[in-house]
Amino acid sequence: MRSMRSSLVKGIASLSAVLMLGACSSEIPVPEPKAGQYEAPIVPEARFAKITSEASTTLAAADEAKDADQLAERFEDPFVHDRRARYQLSKVMGDAYTLPSVELDSELNVIHAGSGFPRTAMTLAEPTESSNLRQLTIWSQDNPRVNYKVWAQVPIFADASAPALKQTFSNDAGHTAAKEGTYSGEPAQIMAAYAQYQQDREQGDIAFSADDPLYTQLGSFVDSLKSNVGDFGEVKIAFSAPENAYRGVSTEDGGLLLVSQLLYTVTVTKTNEDATIELGGEIGALASGESDGVLEVGDTEAVAHYSSVVAFYVPPSGADDQTVKVLGASVPALFQIDK
Repeated sequence: MRSMRSSLVKGIASLSAVLMLGACSSEIPVPEPKAGQYEAPIVPEARFAKITSEASTTLAAADEAKDADQLAERFEDPFVHDRRARYQLSKVMGDAYTLPSVELDSELNVIHAGSGFPRTAMTLAEPTESSNLRQLTIWSQDNPRVNYKVWAQVPIFADASAPALKQTFSNDAGHTAAKEGTYSGEPAQIMAAYAQYQQDREQGDIAFSADDPLYTQLGSFVDSLKSNVGDFGEVKIAFSAPENAYRGVSTEDGGLLLVSQLLYTVTVTKTNEDATIELGGEIGALASGESDGVLEVGDTEAVAHYSSVVAFYVPPSGADDQTVKVLGASVPALFQIDK
């Protein structure tokens, strides 16, 4: 029988550009840091400026060498996990791959979730020449004997808005000390609920702001894959939330700015034995080790693993509107191919 072919052009199987974050739309205020009046800062400004400077130097060296192991002193997962994946793609794809920029400003106001450990702190950077979106950086310190490290950085959607952040000066470890029922959804359950929302493509028990850019773009990506594969194969996407992979800082209205990691897999299965299905873009490059390589889906399925970090505003339980707002998301990182 004559062989049938469904070839996916380069870029169709790439998620590096899946987040078209609306940078050109009108900007609405997002969570602006608003420090409280306390006798002494949790971390003095000069010290945090030094921490940020050291992190910037560390990142520059790691980016130059494309070596994630060099990040260990000032960065941790999920940032290191995703940066390692991006380095790998950069090595393979060369100029065809753009490494997402990271903005670390030593002069930013730092907002802490609490003085207890593990500590969480956040900064919000205004748009720059290299990034036309605001960047929310999440810092973490597990105990007094280890460095503050960058846990993640999340671009904020251009039209996102939420109450100002609130500095907490206490012995509490931020949101982890909040009593059950404090927010419209429990912090540990927010990402699992969002993953289910992405999976089912409909709202569940926890309501999220409808059709956020990540939700929309991932849906379009899968639809595009399905269209190209056609009757020759099947495309599925599955979402999950790693346990305890979240950080949070309080907001002035009693809510929470929560940042959490989302994992998902895209699976392509050939259902017509006479068909040839080829995946290009990032998937083809990572699978083949060549910039313009392709992955041919054989008798077994091909599975691409991705990670993204998402920022949410979670209202207090007594708010009139209990909708959890999706404020931003990092560009998805392709970190593994099963074939």
